[in-house]
Parts: sequence; C-alpha cells; structure tokens
Amino acid sequence: MINNRNKAMSVLEVVISIAVLLAFSIPIIGLATITKASGKRNIYKTQALLIAQSYIDDMRYNVDKFNRPIQRTSVPIPKMFKVKYSFSPSKLGDGLVKYSVSVNYKQFKQDKKVTLSTLISQKGPIYEYK
Repeated sequence: MINNRNKAMSVLEVVISIAVLLAFSIPIIGLATITKASGKRNIYKTQALLIAQSYIDDMRYNVDKFNRPIQRTSVPIPKMFKVKYSFSPSKLGDGLVKYSVSVNYKQFKQDKKVTLSTLISQKGPIYEYK
C-alpha cells in the first residue's frame, strides 16, 4: 500500500510545477501581445507608405501631352487614411515640380502622418521613339 506521506509529496510536486510553469508563461504571453501590437502598427505604416507611393507613381507616369498632371489613384484607399497632396515649383531647375503626398491615419488613438516627396519633370521624356 502507498502511505499518505508519499501521496502528499506527489501533490506538492504537482502544485510547485504548476507554479513554476505559470511563472515562466506569464512573461511569454505578455511578449506575444506586445509583438502583436507592434505588427499591427507596422501594417498601418506600410499601408500609408504604399498609398503615398501609389499617388506619386500615378502622378509621375500620368502627365498628359500638355504637361498637366492627371490625378487618378490605382490603389483603393481605406476610410481610416486621409490623403493630401501638393505641388510646388522646384528651385533646382526649369520644368521640375516638387510633388508631396501626406497620408494621415489614427493609430492607438494617436494621429500619425507619413509624407513622401519627389521631383517630377514637366518637360516630357528625353528620348522619344517613333
């Protein structure tokens, strides 16, 4: 027969092992939640950068024959993102226009902003194929 002393010792071992397991698992669970929040933050920033880059690409490749920019977007924009764009003549040379795109969004109740700028030539291509 098993005496009560050995039985009590096995229950104590189980309780101690559960306590040790909990002590090590709680920080790991906390790390997982921090990683998930960081991943979500990076997703929003990446989406904002992709939207801004699509505006710049559309503007760069859609200048009509009268050197006027044609505004169109190739990427659907989710409602949480607000896009603002601006043109200004560049000081670097004739025919260059500075084009800036700002994408605003809310993340964890904070306003965030991503801005991309580029120079676009309004003079047309250097090489023409006929």
